Amino acid sequence: MNRKALVFTFCMLFFFLLLGFYIINPYLYNGILVDWVFFFPIIIGLVLCFGVKKGNQKATVVNVILLIAIPTVFLMTKPLSYEEGKELIRQYADEPFEFNEDQFFSAPIEESNSFFVRPYVYYYSVFDAENEYFFIVYPSSSEVVQLEEDFFLDWRK
Repeated sequence: MNRKALVFTFCMLFFFLLLGFYIINPYLYNGILVDWVFFFPIIIGLVLCFGVKKGNQKATVVNVILLIAIPTVFLMTKPLSYEEGKELIRQYADEPFEFNEDQFFSAPIEESNSFFVRPYVYYYSVFDAENEYFFIVYPSSSEVVQLEEDFFLDWRK
């Protein structure tokens, strides 16, 4: 493969990584993934494409390592998606219920227990024939917690 084709291939692969992150973060994870942790290595890879263009073998090796490392690190540390959190709540609850699909999908917490996840938890409001229940799910640990009252009660008033 000539150098020009290699540079084009690297740039396209990094572009698709960036595009993929922009697609999965808001739609699958409700924006809880830390952007810069993923953007920084991708930007480095794009900058190193100029080194590859000039024939720098170290830049080529680093690009290959980044192209392997970025998806691998993500897959190894992959937090729960919002829909996976729903499945955990279905397993947690004993009674049949419906999810209340309102405007609140995540709630802030003081600190995250993962380097890759913002300090947020997934928030769920569910109801049965008589009551409404509130749950949070920690995306990095899969812990389900039932709340005593609506987290957003003050905002709903």
